[in-house]
Amino acid sequence: MDLLAAVFAGGWACGVNPYTTALALGLLGRFGGLAGVPVVLQRTDVLIIAAILAAFVFVVDKLPHLDVLLAMPSLVLRTLGGLLFGVVYSIGQDDRWLIVLATVGALAALLSDLTRVGLRFALHATNLPVATATASTAGEVAAAIVSTLITVAAPTAALVSGLLLAAALAGLARNVDRVRAGRRQHVRWRAEHVPGFRQPRAD
Repeated sequence: MDLLAAVFAGGWACGVNPYTTALALGLLGRFGGLAGVPVVLQRTDVLIIAAILAAFVFVVDKLPHLDVLLAMPSLVLRTLGGLLFGVVYSIGQDDRWLIVLATVGALAALLSDLTRVGLRFALHATNLPVATATASTAGEVAAAIVSTLITVAAPTAALVSGLLLAAALAGLARNVDRVRAGRRQHVRWRAEHVPGFRQPRAD
């Protein structure tokens, strides 16, 4: 059950920021001496790539509209990150665990990223740039905390990530109108700033 809890929590964290998650776990395993971190995440090349991508996302994710500009490719990458997280943690297990853990990791990452994008649209509707930066920083801190908990108390990590996911879903449900307004605002922004993008005509 600890393995399942770790993958669910890791999948959620990948939906928030897969690069910070991989970097945090790799560093904890390699330099923190914490057991349970897959060896592949502790490799030097993996740590370097994760650090570069984490630094890039750290900047871009705090800029309004740029944070969701590539929402679809990002959704695919983060979901794939959750799936790979499950695959990595299934090493040494039988094929049934491979399927279960990969599915759990991918679904957790998918839900996590969908709620992340939805909440970002809601924040865009406030027209407060600092709101995007604050939400991004909070997400990165939460992902780092959950990643740390995975190595020392996987059930606690799963509980925390589950509560955060539930809170995000509840926030979306209460702010549907604001999410729609933020999405319309983003579409207008893309029409003005992205070459070749045309704003859809209203029905």
